[in-house]
Amino acid sequence: MSYVIPGNVLSYFFRGVEQRKIFGTPLDCMEKFRILEKTNLLSQGLEIFLIPNKLRSFDEFEPWFCSKYSRLKYKTVHIGDQNEGFLIDSDKISNKLEILSKMLERLEVDTIILHANHLLHEQKTTKGLLDSVLPRTSICVENTGFESERGSGIEDLIQIFKKYPEYKLCLDVCHINDYVNYSLEEFISVEMLRSRIVQIHFSYSTRLDKENLYAKMGFGGHEPYHALWSVIGKFPSRKSMEFFRKYPIVIEGVVPMQDKSLQYLRREVELINS
Repeated sequence: MSYVIPGNVLSYFFRGVEQRKIFGTPLDCMEKFRILEKTNLLSQGLEIFLIPNKLRSFDEFEPWFCSKYSRLKYKTVHIGDQNEGFLIDSDKISNKLEILSKMLERLEVDTIILHANHLLHEQKTTKGLLDSVLPRTSICVENTGFESERGSGIEDLIQIFKKYPEYKLCLDVCHINDYVNYSLEEFISVEMLRSRIVQIHFSYSTRLDKENLYAKMGFGGHEPYHALWSVIGKFPSRKSMEFFRKYPIVIEGVVPMQDKSLQYLRREVELINS
């Protein structure tokens, strides 16, 4: 069964230095969960985003969240860091990943999403770390995009899957379109990649646009790389959508902060399901 769920779509709902400090923490996840729950957009599931180096204790998620989140039908945890080599550069990363592992157990999550560029550094060391600390967790590699061309291409992904043959693929539609090097058709024509796809990250890439399409639609102060198709008035081809709908679809387009009732996010779900 395919699911359509929100990902990290509420970036603009929280402003200020203090809010940026908690981005990627359990507190950040819980605040966004409350908003999505209030607007009845959690019927199928949710993907949350955590930065391991910001984790302090395995019990940072409050009991109410663990109870509600663990009962969702589909749930994954996207992890990352601005430091591309965070899996090898920090002396504390093993401890942070152990905290993450305990959190995943409490939330009853068995899959994490990790950008490909983080897996291109000292691969033997990285694999040993992940195998030892997250032995029961399925790791899903996401093709990178605007933040790092490294890890965005077919060749990089093939290299990763040769080193990590048990890993799966989260295909990010936005990141494919961040560069002009590859098309969706080229990605899915490669058996090593197509056979590993278990999830789709779904949004419109604004990286190569010459104008700010959110501002054009009246949403000033917004210039997201991940945009909602329903905001900009575009949509993938029917053929592409037929392919995407074979898998769980995680919506990553950013909701404008003016849309407090999340009507555009609701419209995005309807577009995917129609």
